[in-house]
Amino acid sequence: MNRSRAIACLVGSVMIAGAIGGCGPAKEGPMAPVFYPAPPDVPRLQYLTTIKNVEEWQNKGSSFSDFLVGRSKADEADIKGPYGVALRDGKLYICDLGVSRIHVIDFANKSYSVMGTPEQVKRPANIVIDSDGVKYVADAGKKQVIVFDAQDKFVRDLGDPEKTSPISVAIKGDELFVADALAGKIEVWTKDGQPKRTISSKGTGPAQLMHPSGIAFGAEGHLFVVDQEMGTVKEFDVDGKYIKSIGSPGDRPGFFARPKGIAVDSHNLMYVADAQWDKIQIFSPDGQLLLFFGEPGAKTYGLLTPTGLAIDATSLELFRKYAAPNFEPEYLVVVTNQFGENKIVVFAFGHSKAVPAETSETAAEKSKTPPTPAAPGQAPSTEKPKAP
Repeated sequence: MNRSRAIACLVGSVMIAGAIGGCGPAKEGPMAPVFYPAPPDVPRLQYLTTIKNVEEWQNKGSSFSDFLVGRSKADEADIKGPYGVALRDGKLYICDLGVSRIHVIDFANKSYSVMGTPEQVKRPANIVIDSDGVKYVADAGKKQVIVFDAQDKFVRDLGDPEKTSPISVAIKGDELFVADALAGKIEVWTKDGQPKRTISSKGTGPAQLMHPSGIAFGAEGHLFVVDQEMGTVKEFDVDGKYIKSIGSPGDRPGFFARPKGIAVDSHNLMYVADAQWDKIQIFSPDGQLLLFFGEPGAKTYGLLTPTGLAIDATSLELFRKYAAPNFEPEYLVVVTNQFGENKIVVFAFGHSKAVPAETSETAAEKSKTPPTPAAPGQAPSTEKPKAP
């Protein structure tokens, strides 16, 4: 599917109806497939599965490595406060601020491990995997970027903790782009940590940043930066030239209350997690809202303070069994929730020629709880537990 076709299919499914509400079926008992947008619209995403803990894999991991670092399996079974996430070739990497660990679930080999020791990892916030399998982790505790090799072994720390406070990291060619949450800027380094240039500065101007919380490169090589405080996404070219802003603070589709994570697919469609509205919004390259999805609450597929996002096609076959027979997944969309039982929720972007009869309930038949509108001239309320 080319980019124009993907955008056209999504645009045909857009449902902007005042306030951000839920969609998908609300049946009890054996759960029917959950699609977004809700029938009768043509489905573009399907909920696949939820990961609440690592019990299924923990007893099959290596116990010797845990003995060396003094960890117990029981202690690691809980995912407390997941933030950033990455998925590649069947291995899921979860940056857990709640327990200061990087969980690794290997779906292909049905095993569990932890990447790094307590001395090497302090407060992992976000992770990105390079084309050669090397991992770069933005550690908010160490105020450095931690490097692990393709075999998940610690290599080194990058950056001066006296000068940078990394919250997210992205890769473009031979350069690292490091978001500094406190200084409101993006630093560009070589892959061995040598500074090269700086993108943006702290402030409220169109080309400035206040609190970058997530960064990602698009298919066309542009850098997208989520500014949590300003409630927008800003686009820059690789040299730092400001291009445009997407979204603004508000309580309607296309607006943001507390944007966090971001991911961009091969069609240059941009996914943004909103930790206040418990929704993921998808935007076209020109900033048009195409679709939003997610269910707030305690349902199996519910979102509660979604923060991290990852898009991956290399692990698709391992999750295909969860897809409806007449739904063809193209890639996976992984979402982390900082609160609630549903720590990791996996969706699939794809297409279907027909909507299954058991999911014919419309969005109007479901109960919706729209966000509380802001008073004129005021920002929307964000009365939800603050993320670490």
